[in-house]
Order: sequence, then C-alpha cells, then structure tokens
Amino acid sequence: FFLGVLCCLIFKQFNGPFFRSSMPAAILLVSCIALISLVQNKSDNWVVFLPILFGASIICVSLTHRDTWIYASLSNSHLVFLGSISYGIYMIHAAVLWIETQILTVLFRFPDTTDASGGTRILVDSVWLADLLTLLAVGLTILLASVSYSRLEKPLYSRAIIDS
Repeated sequence: FFLGVLCCLIFKQFNGPFFRSSMPAAILLVSCIALISLVQNKSDNWVVFLPILFGASIICVSLTHRDTWIYASLSNSHLVFLGSISYGIYMIHAAVLWIETQILTVLFRFPDTTDASGGTRILVDSVWLADLLTLLAVGLTILLASVSYSRLEKPLYSRAIIDS
C-alpha cells in the first residue's frame, strides 16, 4: 500500500509523459520478471529489491508516452479486463484453491501433505492432470471474479458515486 502511494506521489510530480521510448519500462519489467524467477523463497537476499523494482516499473510504465509499443501492449483489452477484475481475483483465488483442495482430498481421495508453512499440498502424479487442475482453478477464479465485478463491484461503485 505504501509503495502504491509513493508511486502515485512520484507520478503526480511529472506533467505528462516523461519517457518517449519503451526501453526504460521494458528493461525494468524484464528485470522484475528475471528477479521473480531467480528468487526461490522469501529468505533469498534479492527478495528485498523486488518491491522497489516493481514500483520503479510501475512509475516508468505510467510515465511512458502513449505512442510507444509498451503502452499499446499494456492497453490490450484482455489485460485491461484482468486489471478491472483484479480485486476479485485477489479476494476469490484462495477460496477457489481451498475448495479444489477439499474436493480432491475428500471426494477423490488424492494424497496430500503439509508443507513447512502449514498449507496443504495435493500430491498429483500426472503433470498433465496437475496442469489441468491449475488451469481449472485459474479459469474458475477469473469467471467468479468477473461475475463479482459485474454484479457486485460495479453496481456498488456506481451507487457510491451517485450518493456522494
């Protein structure tokens, strides 16, 4: 939250786009992705740089001119849709994963184990089945988040604007 407020304050200090090229934003985004792939767990020393690098990426992308390829790429309607329903994705994904875990362990009797953080992990022998279960959870999360957005968030948001 603090990082988001800080990014907003920095963004407001500039009037209009600052970068005429996509390269600064692209370099920061690729660096962010590389750091995420390198960090294996929270005890890695590099993990402290991830929020800073992510915040710099957000500022850089937001200050990039609208005529650049990175702006056009991130303005893709599918990405904008996922951004619109992102709050629902955040709020719903844990429930979807919990329900999927319960169905697999109780109904289908998949073996499970408890990891170091106390979470339950389902043991699936087939990579194809594991991928299918992951895609099912992602798809269901996106579906429920889009229903939540259209039926709950948008009506409440429009009502809050009318009432204020």
